[in-house]
Amino acid sequence: MLATHTVDPVDFLRVALPLAARMIHPARGRQPLTPRQLEVSNYLAAYIDVNSYAPSLKEIAEDFGFASLATVVEHLRNLAHPHHVHMNGTEIFTFTLREVPGIIDRTLLNAARRADDVDYFFLHQANKFILNHLVKKIKLPSEKCPFSIGSYGNTNGASPAVTACHAVADVNRDRELLAMFVGFGVGFSWGGALVRLRPGTVFPIEQSQWMEKIEENR
Repeated sequence: MLATHTVDPVDFLRVALPLAARMIHPARGRQPLTPRQLEVSNYLAAYIDVNSYAPSLKEIAEDFGFASLATVVEHLRNLAHPHHVHMNGTEIFTFTLREVPGIIDRTLLNAARRADDVDYFFLHQANKFILNHLVKKIKLPSEKCPFSIGSYGNTNGASPAVTACHAVADVNRDRELLAMFVGFGVGFSWGGALVRLRPGTVFPIEQSQWMEKIEENR
């Protein structure tokens, strides 16, 4: 399921117009594109050349396998900006598998707890590939490591909390839970917190009427 993201039309035009100008004048104020950026740029140019209009955010997401429309917007912003920011996916993957298991171990050690004492581990929802390898690496039961990326995409720093609301609101309604929240990513930063969630602490995610209409029209 493609996760949706509200995009302000004015904000998108601020992205799209500089992008179009730089596609027409690619040498002005540009640094070399990464392979992924070049792929997206060539796709946009070819699409516009054939159709005389730009593809929708949903089309770009589906054609490139992006998890959410927010990811598409970020790619377009990076292309439109004169100094391209990009992620080294291989290094991020290596960093995650190297550091995150240690975060969990140290957090448990500082709290004088064992992994078996923890009801749930809410990890940053980077992407499904990283999460699957990470859960396998830390050797935790998959039922203790719920995912939300399939429903909401990568919601950045909020993703551990979003995952908790997505997965355990009903469980926490009447039962106290011991949960670990683990964040990692930006600037190769990381952190973990062991939290006691009293009954009724975690609220479910409520779907707006606008979102319900989108689901009906799919």
